[in-house]
This record gives sequence, C-alpha cells and structure tokens, in this order.
Amino acid sequence: MRDSIFISYSRKDKKYLDEFLTMLKPMRRGGSVDAWADTCIKPGAQWRDEIKQALNNAKAAVLLVSTHFLDSDFIDKHELPPLLEAAKSDGLTVFWVCLNTCAYEKTEIESYHAFYDPAKVIRRLKPDDRNAVWKSLCQQLEQVAPLPPPGPSGAGVALVGQTIDAKQNTLRIEKPTRAKGGNGSTNCDIEPELRKKAQALIVVILQKSDAATRRLAARFGLDAGPIVECRQRVAGETLNKPLDELFKIALDEQQTLLDEGDEKGANVVVQHVLSILPILHESGDVEGVRTHSLETGKLVELHASHKTIAELIMAKADQRPAAYVRPHKLKEFTGGKACLARVPEGGRDSSGEQFQRDFTEDLACTFESAIDAQFEHKFSGYLRKKFTDIKDDKDLDIWINEGLRLYADHQARQFRAVGSGFTYYFLVETPPGLTDAERDAQNAFLLRLKARFPAIAFLRLAPLSEEELLPYSQLRALLYANPEID
Repeated sequence: MRDSIFISYSRKDKKYLDEFLTMLKPMRRGGSVDAWADTCIKPGAQWRDEIKQALNNAKAAVLLVSTHFLDSDFIDKHELPPLLEAAKSDGLTVFWVCLNTCAYEKTEIESYHAFYDPAKVIRRLKPDDRNAVWKSLCQQLEQVAPLPPPGPSGAGVALVGQTIDAKQNTLRIEKPTRAKGGNGSTNCDIEPELRKKAQALIVVILQKSDAATRRLAARFGLDAGPIVECRQRVAGETLNKPLDELFKIALDEQQTLLDEGDEKGANVVVQHVLSILPILHESGDVEGVRTHSLETGKLVELHASHKTIAELIMAKADQRPAAYVRPHKLKEFTGGKACLARVPEGGRDSSGEQFQRDFTEDLACTFESAIDAQFEHKFSGYLRKKFTDIKDDKDLDIWINEGLRLYADHQARQFRAVGSGFTYYFLVETPPGLTDAERDAQNAFLLRLKARFPAIAFLRLAPLSEEELLPYSQLRALLYANPEID
C-alpha cells in the first residue's frame, strides 16, 4: 500500500536533507506521515532492496534537485524512473525543490511543477526563509500522503518536487456527473480518484477560514469537533450535496459572514464552491485540452458555447478551482477568466498585477469577439505594441512564452497540495453561418499562432444550447453578493 514519502537527494546536499527532516520530525513523531531517505538504511542491510521497497511504498516523493542531484547516475537510473512512472500511472505525487542553479529544464523533471519557484533557489535563502519553505512542504505532504489511522507505518516519504504531467496525469472521468436542469446535480457517481483530489483541494481552501468551515459544518448538520477533522468532514459532505442546495447554503452563509464583517470567511465560502463546480460538470474535453498540441492537426473544439462552461472544463483539466470575471451588464452571464500575463515589471506596478489585469481585459475585448483574415497580423501587432522593448518577432515569441510559463507555474503553485496545473487559454467564438472554408482559414492561422506560442491553448467554442448554463443560475449572486452592475 502506498502511504509513505520517499526522499531523493544527493549526499553532497545532505545539509538541506537534514533541514527538511528536522522540520518534518514533529509530524513523523505524531504519526501523521512517514518519511524515508537512504539515511534510514542500517549498516549491513541489503540497501538496494530497501530502496526498492521504499519506492514501492511511496505515496509522495520529494526531489531535492541540484547540480549534484542531476550529476548522480544512481538517481538518474534507479530512483527517478520508478518515481516518475508511479507519478504517471499509480497516483504518486511529486514535489521538487531547486537547491541551486542547475540544468533541470534539460530533464524530465521540467515537466512537473516545482513546489517552490526554481528561480529563487533554496541555497540563496536565509535560514528562516528556508524553514518557511520546508514547513509549507511538510504541510502539503500531510494532505497528500497521510498515514492511515491506525495501523503499521509504511516505508516512508520520498522527497521530490510536485509533479504535473500534461499528458499522463490528466483526469480521466469514466462516469461524469451532469448537472440536471436547474435543480443541481447528484454527486454519487463522481469517480473515486477525482473525488479524493477534489476533497483534498477543498481542505486546502477551508484552511484559510475556521469560521467559514464551522458555519458550513453546522449547515451540513455535522459534528464540528477539532478543526482539522471538521475540514475533512465538510469537504466530504460537500461532494454529496446537490448543486442547487449547495448554492443556497453558500449564499446564506456568505451573507451572514459579510454581516459579521468577516470578508475573508465570505470569500472562502465562494472559493469552496468554485473548487467543486468543475467536478460536477460533465465534459469529454478534459484530456483533449491538456494534450492540446499541433500533433492533432486541428484546433480543439470545446463542447461549450459559453466562457463560463469553458472555464469549468479548463479548471477540471488543471485540477484547480474555477475562476471568473465580472459581467459588464446584468443580462450577461459571468465569464471564464482566460488570460495572458507578463512577468513582473518595475516602477509603480512592481508586482505586475495591474499590467496583467489590463492586458487580459484589453486582449479579451480586442480579439475574442471576432476572428477575421487580419487576426494573425493584429495579434502579433498587439503583442509588439504591449512589449515595445522587443525588437523582432523571434525575441518577442521567446519573451512571451517564458513569461507565460513562469506565471503559469506561479498560478499552479497556489493549489500544489492536490497536484494542480494551470493552462493559459484563448477562446475563439464560432459565429452562426460560419462556412467550412472560413473555419479552415481561421484554423490555419490559429495553428500558426499555436506554433509560435505553444504556452497558449487556442480553443474554439461550439454553438450549443443555452440550457447548459441553467444549473449555474445562482453563480453570479454567489460571486457578487452586492453587484454594482447596470
């Protein structure tokens, strides 16, 4: 049974292993996790057999990646292959941390999201800042690889960076649950592995507000008890509620928390619902979106006519909560948040957040309403105008793709406890009366843009029934308790 953590590291980096194990010690002593590194091997033991057994028992792996780590032939041949294979096929979660500047991007490790920004290598951090990283990692491991209570402990925890593989770690939903008309959905048929990941994500969100957790527990008729157990019970019961009932409870508790001046708690109630909406939406597009590439020879077409449903599909594909933007008018429905972003810049907007908001809104208004013969030229011209320091198309493409990759990693790390990812996507509408020739022409230059900007998934919306939005009719009221909309 996989229930332990395996730590992979180079002995030349043992200083960092010791720091991490010291932070993990209270959790190991308390019996919440079990961790294994080769320091557990006793003199005279069959060390190869012990390593093999620990690999077989690992539910999570922590990789302490460095120049020494990448230089190790033993790690490359005997530890990484079984770990990465288990991540693809057997539910193992990989966390990796970059200790120093190294060529990790030349290895398969690059395909997995780092637990901590690899541009901010651990070796450069102050001791207390490193401890903050180790503590956060330990907390995530408690969620991903808890020991079953009670019972004998497993072989241990494997130290690796969190792994997200766009093709192999895709959610495969054999029996998707479809929301039924305006009455919500029944959730009993949620695929077990998907249910487990959704529950873990809800727990992460509930950790932000004990008040919201206890209010939801009371509404669900649950025994609150210790807060850690309370979160688990609320997360489990959430997935058993019909969507219409869940919306009603969330709206009531959001308003109560706002009346009490607890805006943080009210926001957690919203995030709690947004974390499960993708799970409740039926979609056969998930795998197609995550494997979106030029190899298909065609644009991925979503079975959705609205940005709202497109965002549910994308959130499910990335294993993250849904994200939305405010509608311009009351008659409009809340839209999915498809965005492009620039890495942080200096000056007044040092974080780059305002630039990202402006860029997103401008791009959506400029391009997502219509695709014509001049679209490819306009798109390149728009990027050049926004990034005036770029001299030629090649440099522009490199700069944009790197910025997108870095910010997508940042977005994904917000939900790293459950193995989430983040995909930048661009929605293309399909207007009525579009001929096959016009569609083929659009697809041709969209595929050329895809070749230039592989970090962006260009997705076509399909003209389907308006009824697909009925189950989410209360979504706007939940997102905007006091909407200032004309």
